[in-house]
Amino acid sequence: MPQMVNFYPPRRLARLVHFLESQGHSCVEAMRAAGLSHAMMDLEYIPINSIFVLLQEMLMRTGRTDLGFVAALEIPIGSDDIALQLLLNAPRLRDAFLMLAKYSTLLSPVLHLTVHERDDGGCTLELRLKSSLAYEVGLLLLESIALSGHKYQQFALQDRMLPCSFAFSWPTPAHAYRYREIPGAQVRFGLGGEMRALMHYGADVAMRPMPNADARVHQSVERKARLAVTALERELSYSEWTRHTLAQMEDEMLTQESAARLLQMSARTLARHLEREGAAFGEIAHEVRIERARQLLATSDMSIHDIGLKLGFASQANFARSFKARTGNSPSQFRQLRQCRQAGQEPA
Repeated sequence: MPQMVNFYPPRRLARLVHFLESQGHSCVEAMRAAGLSHAMMDLEYIPINSIFVLLQEMLMRTGRTDLGFVAALEIPIGSDDIALQLLLNAPRLRDAFLMLAKYSTLLSPVLHLTVHERDDGGCTLELRLKSSLAYEVGLLLLESIALSGHKYQQFALQDRMLPCSFAFSWPTPAHAYRYREIPGAQVRFGLGGEMRALMHYGADVAMRPMPNADARVHQSVERKARLAVTALERELSYSEWTRHTLAQMEDEMLTQESAARLLQMSARTLARHLEREGAAFGEIAHEVRIERARQLLATSDMSIHDIGLKLGFASQANFARSFKARTGNSPSQFRQLRQCRQAGQEPA
């Protein structure tokens, strides 16, 4: 069964897209191949498989080896990030690593993080992938996660020169020289074996107290982390999965073929799953359209005619009939009622 972990916020990916386009690389065709668009980069979540397809397309079309490195540099540090709050409020850096390993799904749904503690007080973080991905995409993700993790550690410890020794399983890439841009970093490539990234920290770093740690905040953040992981790992019915996917798609893309492509299955397979649950794609898509109509009528000054066209209704009359059948009011009545309530007036 699908899970919410199959969806992922696109905001970090959007920064990479913006960077590439600022360098003269158009990402339109790559996004189209993944069933995405620029507008979808502003959504809360998109299917994670679409992200993998887009990354593979961008790697192929740009020919660049440094997209994981660039993605890490472009990632903004946000105070609302649960993983960052766990890091900031742990007693010591090593404690933070152990906590992050426990909730590694929050860092990336495809990441398996292991902390190897050493007798001398130092530790090594080992990053592997939970699932099989295209080689170049897996490499990009591991490099990006390792470097962005180090960036967060520098921020949490307020130390731009934070020492860290990186070791990667893959051969030396063309952009290896760029690691000189990271103060305090040493790097080694070509470990061989299973794809993985290692981050070695000496005892002087691993045992360093976090300067802004707060035990009460740490307990509160850990509760949030537990709840967040539980929510991500909750199984969804295919009806819920389809509805959530459609809610992230643009109006003109609300077709069974587009949704199935984002969910990485054929339209026939999706229809079969929905039928087993007593649901139908057309009914779910219609519910999503009506909900969008409610939002547009309540929050925009678009005409009713334009809203109907935007949402794919054949005519204004068809839109009005469908909307009234679902809500009990015509579009104009619904808008008038909302306006009266907002103004504190009784509807006429």
